[in-house]
Amino acid sequence: MENILTKKGLRHYVRTQKKSFSFDQLHYWSNEIMEILFSNESIKKARTILLYASLEDEVDTHLFIHKYFKEKQLLLPVVNKDYLQIHLYEDEIKLGAFNIEEPTGPIFNDYDRIDLVIVPGMAFDKKMHRIGRGKGYYDKLLPSIKAPKYGICFDFQFFEHIPSEVHDVKMDTVFTETGCHK
Repeated sequence: MENILTKKGLRHYVRTQKKSFSFDQLHYWSNEIMEILFSNESIKKARTILLYASLEDEVDTHLFIHKYFKEKQLLLPVVNKDYLQIHLYEDEIKLGAFNIEEPTGPIFNDYDRIDLVIVPGMAFDKKMHRIGRGKGYYDKLLPSIKAPKYGICFDFQFFEHIPSEVHDVKMDTVFTETGCHK
């Protein structure tokens, strides 16, 4: 087994873990995570939320998008070369880079208006560190946004300690199917 003490090894370990669970099990846990998010006061109060359109093996954010797209301003990232560009979600999606669903709405540049960010990750830890998929997109974007950052993941992606570097942006809170971790 690859060393899970390295970012590369941890990513490999998490990918293997994800494959060991059925789509139905991941969907069940996604529903539990969404219920916790839906009851969170910060989520209820937020007007402008940056989140992402989930891939099949990630916490299902489509549940969140469908619940809130009419009452909140939702923003989703679009891969633009080596960076993420933020766009307004207007109930229309197209497939973009890496087969990620992307919004077709206008570019959104007023980062100070973002109330909350919901961030994906391959792994998180109890000190609120995050490891992404390895391209550094969120590491480049998140320092520009002052809003609280909420990581979401399945319990098996939440660790006591993961490798981190100075440029890694910490989360304010991490949500899993068993609760809210601060």
